[in-house]
Amino acid sequence: MRTARLLPLLLLPCLLSAQRKLVWSDEFNGSGLPDSSKWTYEQGRVRNREAQFYTAARVENARLENGHLVIESRKEPWQGADYTSASLTTEGKREFLYGRIEVRAKLPKGRGTWPAIWMLGANMPKVGWPACGEIDILEHVGFDPDVVHANVHTGAYNHAQGTGKGSNTRVAGVMDGFHVYALDWTPARLEFSVDGRVFFTYHNDGAGDRSWPFDKPQYLILNTAIGGAWGGRKGIDDTVFPARYEIDYVRVYEPEMVTVSETAGIPRVNEPVRVTADGRERVLYVTLGARESKTMPLYQPLRVEPVNVTPTSEVGFLAENSVLRANLDMRLTASGPEDSGTLRALTYKPAGVTLLRTQNRMHWAPSFQREGARGYTSIATWSPVQEHARRMVDGAVFTHRKGSHTLYPEISIEAHYRFYPGVPYFEFESMLSIVKPVAIFWLRNQEMTMDQFFTHVAWPGHYHSFEEAKPILEQTKLAKDIPWVAFFNPARGYGFGAVVLGYGASTETNADTQIADGAGNGKYWYRQIIARKTTPLKPGDRFREHTVFVLAASLEEFQLWERKLRQPVQVKVH
Repeated sequence: MRTARLLPLLLLPCLLSAQRKLVWSDEFNGSGLPDSSKWTYEQGRVRNREAQFYTAARVENARLENGHLVIESRKEPWQGADYTSASLTTEGKREFLYGRIEVRAKLPKGRGTWPAIWMLGANMPKVGWPACGEIDILEHVGFDPDVVHANVHTGAYNHAQGTGKGSNTRVAGVMDGFHVYALDWTPARLEFSVDGRVFFTYHNDGAGDRSWPFDKPQYLILNTAIGGAWGGRKGIDDTVFPARYEIDYVRVYEPEMVTVSETAGIPRVNEPVRVTADGRERVLYVTLGARESKTMPLYQPLRVEPVNVTPTSEVGFLAENSVLRANLDMRLTASGPEDSGTLRALTYKPAGVTLLRTQNRMHWAPSFQREGARGYTSIATWSPVQEHARRMVDGAVFTHRKGSHTLYPEISIEAHYRFYPGVPYFEFESMLSIVKPVAIFWLRNQEMTMDQFFTHVAWPGHYHSFEEAKPILEQTKLAKDIPWVAFFNPARGYGFGAVVLGYGASTETNADTQIADGAGNGKYWYRQIIARKTTPLKPGDRFREHTVFVLAASLEEFQLWERKLRQPVQVKVH
């Protein structure tokens, strides 16, 4: 067991090793017939109106040669068939449940060939096909060269009724060289890849065995069929025989397991933890008692209600979970529609209150200005967006924007929003990078102005009514790395605040962080990095922030979430 580096915040990625324990393999060294302790054979004319006869333990059709398993299909009469081939299976020898199945192979050439790497449920004799479940890691038909397929068949989804699930991808040279075909199988999904590139994912929808029979063991099959319902759709070219299907190795790795531990003395219920594994981002939902530990597969079926996403424009959308509703739709401005995918309104559902960006200046995005410019420019008013993406990750929704504002081509902008199921917060992360020399007069990293809805303000060690503390609020300096600040309306039972998880600036001038009375603009918190002094910035200068914005009914609830965010669940990878 190795221990992952524990990051200081719950929502920062836990960096997990992609290495797994090898639990079963065949490297196909030696000569003669395949290892009989690992493989057996299908025999006869088995399915799909195929033209070959599968032979058993016949070296002409299956043998070890130069470190490879060779499945050779031949044009020859055999027990009423015109062709012979082999189908090797681990049925009765070894079954698998979850993990990574990886096969390196070179496929046979020629119209009429139909090689495959696939799996069937070990309970097939009892429940039959397709109820047992079928996982086709690779299929290739010779009349459509270099297109590799992955397919899934279940009681609800199968080719017999025209509802099978699958996809394909083009891979140059699959018949001329070796490629790695893999299945990553977890309780939550089946992921199919070639040479490390995922091209099809089938998710556990939680509807039971008819759509997900893949929580039971399966056995592995390697075969080349000739002709048949699919492979023979355009006939058989007899000039291609003998046709060689060469397998370099088969390797099976155990599922990735994690041990999660609560060490802060705070119970956790379905709290999201971002995880990066195998180069891909995941979200693990953790339920633990105070100081409890448990071990489980890294990838779990989704047991939380996912964030509901409604696209509203090319960039804009609505995101909603059980606690909050976020509106990132476009808006109309004097200069036309603005579609920057930025939060316009935020509803706290338990209190029935909606905070509006324009009226309440919830500026959770950096803004900047040249000397002499008519006004500031913000990520929040960045439209059009040159590069944007929105994706669902285990029930959460992640957005990404990148480019430059048309008025400031010297500044590269990158921003992320992340919304999670069932929690009263969203995550915002941004980066400004200077790519060409520019002089900036004013750069503000954060601002919240919301006295229209709130009566109290809090920051570490302080909790004030606006009226009782008016002199304090006229200008109260704060540490520039203040960890959190929040506004509340105790009478109506809601609050909204920022938990600062990360902040950095390569250049600062007159940096200033305050709680202030804006003399008509309202009480607000702001952090200025460059304040009213023209400052030359050079390529390589960077300004970043990483903040979680939390909705809560009270200061006590807000502070509990703040503690959870700063004291993450610990993760150990097996």
